[in-house]
Amino acid sequence: MGGYSDKRIARRLGISERSLQGHIAAMKQELGAHTRVQLGYLLARNETTFVP
Repeated sequence: MGGYSDKRIARRLGISERSLQGHIAAMKQELGAHTRVQLGYLLARNETTFVP
């Protein structure tokens, strides 16, 4: 797959890699997604802006 690494995303957002992973895990749990791909699909399908 050709996506950005967690390290690169975290650096761009100005947070730690572990914080990024925690945010992603929380979004997956909230939306019932099992994978990042499924999370992306659910967010796009619902045209949802996720606000925890």
